[in-house]
Amino acid sequence: MEIVKVDQKGRITIPAYARILLGLDPGDRVMLHVDPDRLTINMTLLPRDSPIYKCVAEVSERDLVNIVSNLITSILALNCIRPSTQSRDLKCTIYSLKDIEGAKCIEI
Repeated sequence: MEIVKVDQKGRITIPAYARILLGLDPGDRVMLHVDPDRLTINMTLLPRDSPIYKCVAEVSERDLVNIVSNLITSILALNCIRPSTQSRDLKCTIYSLKDIEGAKCIEI
């Protein structure tokens, strides 16, 4: 365990021993999952040699199930909201190792 300070730009430094244990190198990408209830941040190292896509789509629940079923091993993170109580579709942001057909995707 290590205690680190947050600098004025909101950054922290991952201690050298942790970078060595995790195999983190400069330029590596990590995914952060913030749990506001527990006040924690979990970090996952992302694959170095694969493109990563951020995709946004408005989909029905059935379409979302199909997307997840077809890309279960490629999806890194998924977040969906229902824009309004009257809306039947969900607005989803999906981080994936593959481009998702029918969604607006950018490589990050």
